[in-house]
Amino acid sequence: MYRLLEFGCVGLRWAVKYRDLRAPRATALERRLLSKGAGCDCEIFYNAYTYRPAYLVVDPESGYPEFPEDPLPDCRGVGRGSTQPCALWVRRYGHW
Repeated sequence: MYRLLEFGCVGLRWAVKYRDLRAPRATALERRLLSKGAGCDCEIFYNAYTYRPAYLVVDPESGYPEFPEDPLPDCRGVGRGSTQPCALWVRRYGHW
């Protein structure tokens, strides 16, 4: 989903789209994201989650995080279609 933000950030459009396609029974997804300060897709990464430090690289010019490799590493530790973050992501605290 992180890559989809280049297409814009209006509400939880991409999170809900993913949920509807891959995990339709995850009815608490929006409520869970809102409780973490993520009222739109981009806020998932600004307020709720960040890369696990082992994977985090920040572009010195833009200040935005980037993965140290492309393509993104596999997202392990959750089942296919899960709405829970995988091992690449950690909860962000105190940013909103």
